[in-house]
Amino acid sequence: MLGYLANESKTVVEVMPTENAWSEEDSKRRRYAIAPEILLKVQKQARDRSLNIIGIYHSHPDNPAIPSESDRFLAWQEYSYIIVSVPNGKALELKSWCLDKNHQFQEEEIEIA
Repeated sequence: MLGYLANESKTVVEVMPTENAWSEEDSKRRRYAIAPEILLKVQKQARDRSLNIIGIYHSHPDNPAIPSESDRFLAWQEYSYIIVSVPNGKALELKSWCLDKNHQFQEEEIEIA
């Protein structure tokens, strides 16, 4: 997700989907990764447009929109992490999370403008 940072708030202005680059095929349903070269490319494109990468989104098929331990392990403090719960193939719930100073997820309020 690309956008602006201002006074502890984030404004999303563009969403760029990426492929799940997780290396183990059987784990792709439970884990996600963005290839480093893709992340660097998007970072440069964002910077050229005076935007920032402000977050990453992914789905949790047949699980709640709550971060997993794997999500926490791979997360960076400056990003928001939007998780969409997708039970039985239908997007149901969307929540945003960010890491605190103790590397624990805290739910963020989402405001749709």
